[in-house]
Amino acid sequence: ARPRQAEQDYHRLYFAESFTEVRVGQEIPTAGIVHCYFALQVQGSDATPTSFTVVLQGSLDGVNWTTLLTHNTAAGGVGFAADAIARPVRWLRLNCTAVSLGPATSIIAHAVGKPTA
Repeated sequence: ARPRQAEQDYHRLYFAESFTEVRVGQEIPTAGIVHCYFALQVQGSDATPTSFTVVLQGSLDGVNWTTLLTHNTAAGGVGFAADAIARPVRWLRLNCTAVSLGPATSIIAHAVGKPTA
């Protein structure tokens, strides 16, 4: 599935993507290199997933990627992870490295970045 619309303004950067299987999400460019604090929320689209691992990754060149946040759960439900360290990025992507949907038809990962300035 393609990511939902990426939104960016002076106050925040937001995008979301749904996953039904293990895969790397679409690369999302930012408006230049930005330093952001990041948060990641993952939830089942219509039911509680059994388990998942979703990684928010950032890159300065679109080739070399680093992990900004990892969120996983074996208990299902809605999960949330946040980072207290601002990271510079030019590109962002979500990477679903493990998923067991159970009764859910997909999981949706929401990524939010708050610029430092």
